[in-house]
Amino acid sequence: DIPTQLHLYRGTQSCQMANCPPVDPHAHYGDGLQWVVDKGLAIQRGSIHNDEIPVYKLGAGTLRLQGDFVGSGFKAPLEVREGSLQLKATALAAPTTVYGAARLYADGDSWLRSLQVASGGRVHINKANSRAGLTIGQGLQLAAHSQLSLERSADAAHEPVLQMEPQADIRLDGVLLIGLRGE
Repeated sequence: DIPTQLHLYRGTQSCQMANCPPVDPHAHYGDGLQWVVDKGLAIQRGSIHNDEIPVYKLGAGTLRLQGDFVGSGFKAPLEVREGSLQLKATALAAPTTVYGAARLYADGDSWLRSLQVASGGRVHINKANSRAGLTIGQGLQLAAHSQLSLERSADAAHEPVLQMEPQADIRLDGVLLIGLRGE
């Protein structure tokens, strides 16, 4: 038995709705779906429905999600273990964790249920339009030696880059960087 892998190559664009299949719990990251992008950029458009299994972003490349990542139980985590995950107008119901040298980029109008940034992990949020770059529904936690950077243009200086919903908890033990582009 081999673990379930969705191996995306540079330039790949997947546009179907995906359902996460069964997995081999004894393989490395085998308890979940492995999204592997070895190099370059791969794009997943459309919704992903997952109720039960963890999803791991692996490989040095970037996976861009353009669609919703949903499920009825919202219990299965999404873990960015290697490379980077880029969100474009995406809603992630899964609890999301960014580990080690991995990166998460939010380029506008995305929503995460919760975000945890482990030691060494980095998150960059870019304000691109009249909505928040990223909205957090339940919680944001930055571990020591992690980094969260917020960037926006001077055109939208009054708009939030990161927005927390009223019930959300926030715990910051990492580095917070704030940048402003333009005049």
